[in-house]
Amino acid sequence: MGKLAKVSKKKPASGVEQESYYVPAEQSVELSKALSRTLEKLEEVVARDTVNVIREGILWSRIQPQIKKLGLTLSDLAHILQVSERTIGRYTPETRLDRHASERILLLENLIGQGRQAFDSNLTHFATWLRRPNRQFDHQTPLSLLDTFIGFMEVNQALIRYDNGVYI
Repeated sequence: MGKLAKVSKKKPASGVEQESYYVPAEQSVELSKALSRTLEKLEEVVARDTVNVIREGILWSRIQPQIKKLGLTLSDLAHILQVSERTIGRYTPETRLDRHASERILLLENLIGQGRQAFDSNLTHFATWLRRPNRQFDHQTPLSLLDTFIGFMEVNQALIRYDNGVYI
């Protein structure tokens, strides 16, 4: 009989092992490849759905509660969305944002999610962190970098590092 590999089913949220069983190592490799292919297909579907959401435009009401919790000002939003404060002032909850603004809102939502994770769901601490000059950003605030896609990625990576205990 060939080598056996342990396969475990885990609860997604807690990561606590729920059930384990052994399968032949060859079968384990096949299962792993099948799972990998399935995840790749899922990522493609999610990406297509995200593109469609951006093209349709996001409703302004979708992000308003999170903006309030973070204490973002009209000026902050104008900086992030690359539109004038006057334009933002004209938005109603039913306003559908254009593709550019919708994409930035999705980036902001992703960043807020990463911030929630890094700061244990404490949006007040996350909001403070966004406004505090940071050495890893050449003493700029993370918020000031959110006017570019690369800035969003840099801030997101910093949050991931922070969440994993890597402090720079």
